Amino acid sequence: MIKEGSLSLDKDGRIIRFAHSLEEMTGFSPEEMHGKDFSSLAPFKAEDEFRALLKAESGVSAKKIAVLCRDGGVVEVYISVYPLRHSSGELYS
Repeated sequence: MIKEGSLSLDKDGRIIRFAHSLEEMTGFSPEEMHGKDFSSLAPFKAEDEFRALLKAESGVSAKKIAVLCRDGGVVEVYISVYPLRHSSGELYS
């Protein structure tokens, strides 16, 4: 069975919503992840790959990545990234 989870980021890549289902997968609570940089979930010096996902202008659909867990392990997830834009084309903040 595939588990689902979601998170939301601000335009600077900080976590503003971290679903409880992600807590089950990673061991990190929503409260402790709020405000942290998305790349803090990147294992093994993969921060650059995570940042590149956020900069994809048209979004990224179902890319398989590894996410760091509290115990130091990793869990593989599929990630989709879609920037939310105003009708003017500017990113929501």
